[in-house]
Order: sequence, then C-alpha cells, then structure tokens
Amino acid sequence: MKRILNKILDLVLECFYLLKLFLGAIFKHSYISPLSRITYAKNITLGRGVYVSASSVLVAGRLGKLFLGNNCVIKTYAILNVPYGLIQIGNDCSINSFCFLGGHGGIKIGNGVRIAPGAKIYAFEHIHKKTAIPIHKQGVEPRGVIIEDDVWIGSNAIITGGVTLGKGSIIAAGAVVTKSVEKYTIVAGVPAKVIQERTRESDV
Repeated sequence: MKRILNKILDLVLECFYLLKLFLGAIFKHSYISPLSRITYAKNITLGRGVYVSASSVLVAGRLGKLFLGNNCVIKTYAILNVPYGLIQIGNDCSINSFCFLGGHGGIKIGNGVRIAPGAKIYAFEHIHKKTAIPIHKQGVEPRGVIIEDDVWIGSNAIITGGVTLGKGSIIAAGAVVTKSVEKYTIVAGVPAKVIQERTRESDV
C-alpha cells in the first residue's frame, strides 16, 4: 500500500513540475510541444526563446540535470538523456533530428553550436575489464565531453567520452572522434584526423 501511495505521489509531483515547466516556457517566449516526452521536469531548466519539437525526448533523472540556454532548438526525434550527471547547453544552439546526447558523465556545450541530424555524443564508456562478468553488468565509467563555442558537428558523427572540441572546430559527417580537437581545425574519418585548419580573419 505504501509503495502504491509513493507512486501516486511521484506522479502528482511530476505533473506539477511538468505544468510549471510548460507555463514557465510561455513566460520565457519558449515553446515545448505537448507531443514531446519529458521526465523529471523539475530538473530541466529552459532559457528564453527555446523551441522543443514534437517527438523529441528530454530525459532527466533524480540525479540528472538538463540546462538549455536562450534560443536553442531541439528538433524532432532528438534525444537528450541524462539520468544522472549534467547536460548544459549554451545559447543559440541547435540539436537536430535523430541526435543522441548521453550525458552520464557530463556534457558541456558552449554558444552557437550546431549539431547535425544523427550525430551522437557519449559522455561515458562501458566498463569491460572483467571477462568473467558480462559487459552489461559492469556498469559505465563517466567521461565528460566539452564542446566549445561555434563548433559544427556534421551528420552521423560520433563523439566519444573524454573529448574536448575546441572553439570553431568542424567535425565532418560520419567522423568518429576519439581524441580532443584543437581550435579552428577540421577533422574527418574513422578515427577522426585533422584534414584542414581554418584560417582566422585575424591571421590574414
């Protein structure tokens, strides 16, 4: 009986925080589609002018928090998953359709970042050291990801845990990034390697 009452209480509280999030969005000139999926709304913070599309998924948790800065756009079928840890997204960012952000180890995204459709960011790594124990029972190791300002991540690129993408860098479509990327460089391939450096106006 106590378990049932606790579940009912949790449901009531979740509805309250969802309503608070939706009403707060209106006052901040933001929009959250009623067809989006949201969990643990109390751990989600929206800036002004945010747009959350239908069928997008914002999954926070008891120990997970999600922050969206001003003028961010979350497109259809994008998934932001942070059951624990933190996903912090700056201003003027777009997360396009079918992207996945796994924020178990923390994802920090700067301003003006563009993430193209199908890109994946994993801020964790599955532990697999013990062969006598199935991998799925060994848990995950949190490994944070930092994406600095003005980064462009191409379609279907994969960013692995522990990586920093420097300011102004470009990740080519389909690249698998396993090491940090310097500022103003373009990387491509599997694993990703530098193919070009961007010329800054101040250098010309």
